[in-house]
Amino acid sequence: LATVLPDAVARESGDLCALEIAPPLPMRTAALLTRKGAYRSVAARAFIERARAYRVAPAA
Repeated sequence: LATVLPDAVARESGDLCALEIAPPLPMRTAALLTRKGAYRSVAARAFIERARAYRVAPAA
């Protein structure tokens, strides 16, 4: 089984082995959108918290 994950995920897990991909994958911009006042499950709130902690400044 193989998948592409952020480097930080591999570093935090003791069970994963990170392999460098050559050439590197292109960078992607992602957005996290939610409706104001909408219900958020515990899983959704945890994901949002994790995504905000991982946030990287946009390239100039």
